[in-house]
Amino acid sequence: MGDVFLQDLWFHQAEGVVLEKAVVDGELVLVRARASAEQAACHACGTTSGRVHSRYVRRLADTAVAERPVVIELQIRRFRCRDRACSQATFAGQVDGLTFRHGRRSTGLQTVLERVAVMLAGRAGARLADTLVVRASRSTLLRLILRLPEPDVARPPPTRHACPRRRLRSAPCLSRWRRQNVARPP
Repeated sequence: MGDVFLQDLWFHQAEGVVLEKAVVDGELVLVRARASAEQAACHACGTTSGRVHSRYVRRLADTAVAERPVVIELQIRRFRCRDRACSQATFAGQVDGLTFRHGRRSTGLQTVLERVAVMLAGRAGARLADTLVVRASRSTLLRLILRLPEPDVARPPPTRHACPRRRLRSAPCLSRWRRQNVARPP
């Protein structure tokens, strides 16, 4: 019963993770888990492979519990790519909802830090991260902002003075603007 509760508590958004142990070690909560996926897709060519090359332990920082930092020690499999023409001979299997390539934080903690960075950035964001029991410097938060994709912002409607044909009313300019900024399905 307790293992099912802890499994659901930590990995409710991640499929394919098996919780092995959760230990309170002084001021740190240590969660040991392993990825249970039998196969993964290569990030370079997209080929799915089940040939295991090796395993390694990945340490991920996660959101704090009871004012204690959480570290997830996740055992990850490295797979061999089946496509011989692929530039990537081996690749690590990712756990959707928990890990991302080259990340040292969980996806949830990364999202929290991105939101803190967008709202406060710099020193104020670092102070808020400190109260959330997350170690993040002001430079880290600024780098997170720079990595975010540019928002898709529509141009504002033209004013009467911005219309190239000033003698005409702004209706032709507004109708052209509306045609150009119609929401198109992705």
